[in-house]
Amino acid sequence: MQILNFQNKFVAFIVTISCFMQIACNTTKYLGKNESLLVKNKTQILDEYSFDKKFNLNQELITLYKQKPNTRYFFAKVDWWYHYLNNHVSKKTWLYKTMIKYAKPSSVLDTAACVKTCHNMENYFFNKGYFSSKVDYKVETKNKKSIVLYIVSLNEPTIVDSFEIISIDSNIQKIIKQYQSETNIIKGEPLNNLSFQAEKLRVSDLLYNNGYAEFNPIYFSKLNTDTIGHKARVTLNIQNPGNNQFHKK
Repeated sequence: MQILNFQNKFVAFIVTISCFMQIACNTTKYLGKNESLLVKNKTQILDEYSFDKKFNLNQELITLYKQKPNTRYFFAKVDWWYHYLNNHVSKKTWLYKTMIKYAKPSSVLDTAACVKTCHNMENYFFNKGYFSSKVDYKVETKNKKSIVLYIVSLNEPTIVDSFEIISIDSNIQKIIKQYQSETNIIKGEPLNNLSFQAEKLRVSDLLYNNGYAEFNPIYFSKLNTDTIGHKARVTLNIQNPGNNQFHKK
């Protein structure tokens, strides 16, 4: 009976508030003089890609925003609930304790977060082989509501022209050459960090399975790339442990 009574009160409250929201849902009145609400993030890709590729890239970029607009709960933005509850409802009531879980402060535009987002995007594309990508942003503000537009210029990715793994240890070099066809860094494809990490894992497992139980990824050097235009001759060196000439098998 108590549960049913609680539900009835809750539904009645939601209906009342939903009606009230239509005329009093603006939270900009709680902002400071030079503050504005972030209401939307957008991206513009300048490169001449197909519609499908731009759409997929935009979907990837959504996850990189360091600041996002407030979402809605029961037809109102969660920051509206935050301000309403804290200004009109006692913190001791069941209503406050129930609804505050879904409320959040207003998403006030933070330009430092915009800069971090640009860096996030550039790093993301760098790891995918776009070594000369550039991301900037601009803000459009009206009536204390802001839209942030991120302007993305990817340029051409760096393509693998050739790839070679080199080890001073002749026994390891022999094993590497024997299984070179299984490499993850493939000629004609973009050079990216995911392929590099996958290649290190492949070689580590390969050597482990051939008796090098103590082989460690720390023996890999950084990728050495000799780039001409957007093509790169890539070399991965395997270093020897300390002053030893060979790895222990």
